[in-house]
Amino acid sequence: MRFDPGMSMAEIVLRINAPAARHVGTVRFFYPEKGWGFFKRDGGESDVFVHIKELQKSGIASLKAEQRAEFEIQDGQRGPIASNIRPLSLAGEN
Repeated sequence: MRFDPGMSMAEIVLRINAPAARHVGTVRFFYPEKGWGFFKRDGGESDVFVHIKELQKSGIASLKAEQRAEFEIQDGQRGPIASNIRPLSLAGEN
C-alpha cells in the first residue's frame, strides 16, 4: 500500500481500513513444480503474479490454466501479486 506525502492522517487511516478491492480473472498459466504463475485480469488490465504461498494461505493446493478466480492485489517487490484467492470454477469451466 502506498501513501502520498501530502496525505492527512485521516486519509491514511481510511485507506488502511478500507476493504480491499476484489478482482476476477483467469489463470493464464501456473507451474506447480515451480510454485508460481499468472492471472489474466478481466477487463484487459495487466497480468497479476500468483505464488504458491498465497494459494496455501487461501487453502488451495494448485491452479490450472483457464480456471477462474477472484482475488485481491497487493504490491509485491516486482509488481502486483494476487492474495486472498478464491476459485470461482474448476479448470476450464467458465
